Amino acid sequence: MPTIEIISVGVRETPNLSKLDQFALRASVEVESDRVLFSSDLQEIEGCIIHLGKSQGDAEPLWFCGHSIDWDSCHDNGLFQFETRAFADIQSLVSKLMEASPVSTVYFLTDIQMEVGAERVALCSVAKFIKLNSASKLRLNTLYKISEP
Repeated sequence: MPTIEIISVGVRETPNLSKLDQFALRASVEVESDRVLFSSDLQEIEGCIIHLGKSQGDAEPLWFCGHSIDWDSCHDNGLFQFETRAFADIQSLVSKLMEASPVSTVYFLTDIQMEVGAERVALCSVAKFIKLNSASKLRLNTLYKISEP
């Protein structure tokens, strides 16, 4: 199952985030991924990391996000699109974390155990991230650095 983590760079305290419809949230100002795929990339980053998971009612959330992916859009090369309701939450969260970042930078990463190598992609805006999702061109096992001017 894929994990999704979002980092608001330069944030020293956990931002006030509203509850999401499709996800449970876990936040920390110690940037440490639940997975190792991008751990070396994250070592130098300071900020707040948000781990997304699946709510389980009163039980502990599952810190995986398979429920958020439109699996019919997923290709062997790892390209995919988020399920519509899930992406509305992700888009809102990425925008809030971008606003909170004093350097206007957010990292968005996915990690799934499959035959797709790790990639790193720089984007110049949240709008570009949204366009990639709309075109089913987001990629699993990818670390996106999203910066706004």
